[in-house]
Amino acid sequence: MDFSEEQLESLSKKIEERERLSRHRAWLLTGIPIIFAALFLAYTIWQIAQAQTKLDSTTNQLAAVEQDYIALQAEVPQAQVALAAAQTEVSKANSSLATATAQLATATAQIGEAMSELNRVQAFAEFGCRIDEAVLKEYSSNFTLQAEVLLYLQEIQYRDIPWNPGGFSEGEGFDSPNFALFVLQRFNLASLDILPGTRPWEFLPAASAPENGDIIYYESGYAMFYYKLPVEYGGTETQECVIGMTPLRIRSLEIDFANQVGILKVPYP
Repeated sequence: MDFSEEQLESLSKKIEERERLSRHRAWLLTGIPIIFAALFLAYTIWQIAQAQTKLDSTTNQLAAVEQDYIALQAEVPQAQVALAAAQTEVSKANSSLATATAQLATATAQIGEAMSELNRVQAFAEFGCRIDEAVLKEYSSNFTLQAEVLLYLQEIQYRDIPWNPGGFSEGEGFDSPNFALFVLQRFNLASLDILPGTRPWEFLPAASAPENGDIIYYESGYAMFYYKLPVEYGGTETQECVIGMTPLRIRSLEIDFANQVGILKVPYP
């Protein structure tokens, strides 16, 4: 079958048109993935840029944190020094508080002792028993041993003999029972073998009622010599007094200045 020249030309054009369409279709089919790939690449690049921005921000934050950490590390020694100083101050404060507490306790005890001393002074002042010198001379005119003891007690009142628990001499002082023993031994009314610290009620017999020169002892431990004397020279009115060592030195007191425990008979000849 022979084709005419026109037919061949027409067929050639159709083939070229088909090839052109095929090329267009091929370019189109090839371009779409490329466009998508380009879009994906652009999106990926954008995401990378965002991630880089976040990374840069995080890096800056990390750098700031590291700077803060370095600054804090630099402040740690100062903080430790400040802490040590504060601990030292707290220790000093606790020591001062303990000292103040001890001083307060001491002051409280001293105040208590002072109040007790004041109460004793008031009691001894309230129950003072004054012995008139003329009465004393009248009483001692018979020169009995009881009168000699009383004269000695009156005379020794005016010496500065201190109260001294456990003491046993005019130089160092006495407590009340030791003073009574000292006086008894001085006038040979008690054995010299009796040692200081031995209380009169441990070696003297009890009596139901006191006579001049006997000893009355009291709850507080005082051992006092008893005398019943005229109030005035030549008078008939009498007063009962006790004389002995007290915390306020040797005192003449009324018989009921404290609660009595018992009466002791002194063996006068």
